[in-house]
Amino acid sequence: MKIAAVIPVRYASTRFHGKPLALFQGRPIVQHVFEAAQKASLIDDIFIATDDERIEEVCKKMGAKVVQTDPKHRCGSERVAEVSQNISADILINIQGDQPLIASRTIDQVASVLVNEKDLKMSSAASSFETVEQFLNPNVVKVVTDLNGIALYFSRYPLPFRNQIWKKTNNWSDLFGSYSIENLKEMNVKHHLGIYGYKREILEGYRVWHPTRLEKEEDLEQLRALEHGIRMKMVHAKENSPSIDTPEDLKKLNEAVQ
Repeated sequence: MKIAAVIPVRYASTRFHGKPLALFQGRPIVQHVFEAAQKASLIDDIFIATDDERIEEVCKKMGAKVVQTDPKHRCGSERVAEVSQNISADILINIQGDQPLIASRTIDQVASVLVNEKDLKMSSAASSFETVEQFLNPNVVKVVTDLNGIALYFSRYPLPFRNQIWKKTNNWSDLFGSYSIENLKEMNVKHHLGIYGYKREILEGYRVWHPTRLEKEEDLEQLRALEHGIRMKMVHAKENSPSIDTPEDLKKLNEAVQ
């Protein structure tokens, strides 16, 4: 069974123009992601999917294989779906190009669950929250699962809603202030990481499905799969892998790891 990693990257990010080429610890962000994929033991091949010649030039200098994709794609999964038509792979792992600290073993975990569970079509990863501030940040996506680790919902909003607190106080500040690292663990709500595994056939859906209602409201591409009834198994990542959404995120992360 052949497994390929695809790193979809675009230059014209709304909140951070040129983000993939911005420097983290002296190297482009996308290079860190590429190197993590290289270290993953289950990955047979790696491709950078982009519509930008500047990104292509830098990635080729890194030794990466680059696939030019349609600039009209609305999300990374659509870009990966296009790549899947032109490569030989049974499983494709979509590693978002804005997570320079993504761990190679997280990549292997996402791939492994699809290898071992034949009925699964998609997988992803989530980690425990480190702070309540992180949990309340709308740029940090939350995920809740069923008892078997299948994703029930993803949201930018804090979830689950703590109705017992609301009934006592009827106050939003009290509600948001009631979350703690301890009760987040008890509720098993986790920080979703930007990585997806797909069996090849499921990407056919991303080539023909239009963006769905919840996907558009939350601006979360993974909801398209859930709204079409796809079961997505979540694996627990021991390492947190913050995404870089803004120049301020990059500055904070650079300072944090120095």
